[in-house]
Amino acid sequence: MTAHGRQEMFDVVIVGGGPAGMAAALGLVRGLGLSLGVAVFGTLLTRELQGRAPSPAATAAAIPDVLFWGAPAAAVLMALLTLLPREAH
Repeated sequence: MTAHGRQEMFDVVIVGGGPAGMAAALGLVRGLGLSLGVAVFGTLLTRELQGRAPSPAATAAAIPDVLFWGAPAAAVLMALLTLLPREAH
């Protein structure tokens, strides 16, 4: 089955189920995507760090860099949250 065929099947589930079916289908897709992303990232990270765990000193030294990049990214994402609609359409 092609990717296009899978999309058509997903559309049938969304249209045939009404709003409740659409919410369930979208929740399923989000959950699967999240699970797959965590699994892939965890596999890559484990493979990369296998046998070479960072020392506590290296971890402590990385904290300022993490805060330097993480705090502005979190601030931007929080600002973008204000643009989301408060109610469903």
